[in-house]
Parts: sequence; C-alpha cells; structure tokens
Amino acid sequence: MTQGKKYEKKDLSAAGKRLLEAAGFAVDELFKAYDLPEDGFDEESAEEQRVRFGSNAVAKKKRDSAPKRLFFSFVTPFTIVLFALATISLFTDIILPAPGDRNYITVVMVVSMVLISGLMTFIQESRSEKSADQLSAMVRNTAAVLRNGTKQEIAFDEIVVGDHVVDIEFIFLGFHCRPPSHLTLRQTRHCL
Repeated sequence: MTQGKKYEKKDLSAAGKRLLEAAGFAVDELFKAYDLPEDGFDEESAEEQRVRFGSNAVAKKKRDSAPKRLFFSFVTPFTIVLFALATISLFTDIILPAPGDRNYITVVMVVSMVLISGLMTFIQESRSEKSADQLSAMVRNTAAVLRNGTKQEIAFDEIVVGDHVVDIEFIFLGFHCRPPSHLTLRQTRHCL
C-alpha cells in the first residue's frame, strides 16, 4: 500500500506526469507505450537515452571554500556568547576603569577561548568531511540490466531511462534500500 500525498496532474512537472502515468501501466503496456525493446537497449540506444534524458548521477553539493568554512566556524552559539562576554569585559575591565586599574587578563582569556573554539570547530568539520568523502567512495550500488539481450552489471549512474533493471545490488553501510528514483520496483528482496 502506497502512503503519501496524492498528486494532481496539474501539480507535477512533465517528467512527474510521465512517471505517474507509467506507474499505472502493466509491464507489457509500459513496453508498448514507451517503445522499449524487449531485450534491452544496445549501447548506442543507451547513449541516446542518456543524451536525451540526462545522466543518472546524483548531483553533489558544491563544497564551501576554506575561508567561508573558517568564518562559519566562529559563528556558533558558543562563540557568540564568548564574543558578548569579551565585549562586556572590554568595557568593564579596560575602557571604563582608570588607567591604573585596567585588567587585560579576562579579555585575553575570553578571546583566546573564541579562537581555540573556532579553530577546533574548523578542524573537526574538515576531518569529518574528509571521512564522509572516504565513506562515500566505499559505497557502491550496482544494478543488472538487460543490454543487447544479455544481463550486464552496471553502476547506478550508468542506468538510463527505459533500462530493464533485472536485479539491484546495494552495498551500503546500514539497512537502507535506495534505488534510483525513476525505477519502478516490481519485486524486492531485503528492502525495508
């Protein structure tokens, strides 16, 4: 049973309308309606589909520059409180007291805490991004498709619109089943 929002055709893009329409077809009707070959695409046809509909690669977010990440490392609730304390200490310990009563220690300590906190945040986030990239490189999702009547295992980003996906293999960290969004799953195993 499918849960979720019911979409009206007027709310969907052209691709969304095609997907909604295709979801209602039986398999043989789908092949006929979209003129899909029974034995799968040949390499030339697959390339034409890729050119026509675009790549199946997941768009990756552009990474922020190092200066921008460094700046935002200092814009955290903790450092904002420390900046406020440093400003108050600047007035109460340095600007307002008489020249002989000035105490720079509090301001220097609080500013040092701001610098240490911001730099530690920057270093930790840089390390975690590097680790996330390494983990992403370890994840490999493939699918077996029919091409020229034979079963071939290809990466998800090589799947094209209209491919006959025979089997999907998920190599992942955790219990997730994430097929490409344009696939219609007729039968699944080990998907939660």
